[in-house]
Amino acid sequence: FAALPADLAARYEAVRQAHHGFGVGALADSMCGGCRVTLPAGKVQALLDGPDIAVCPNCGRILIVRGA
Repeated sequence: FAALPADLAARYEAVRQAHHGFGVGALADSMCGGCRVTLPAGKVQALLDGPDIAVCPNCGRILIVRGA
């Protein structure tokens, strides 16, 4: 947590509080691991073309697109 940029850490904390302790989800196939909503193919492609960390367009959680 200390290694996160301050703005990302603040976003995580706000989202975590809003979602009962779960502020992050991983993109698995075309589904957000946080809200378990299947995202439209165009949005998934946009996420895959972008940075490793994004925001779920459905629930607002931090979305891990690539990485461990």
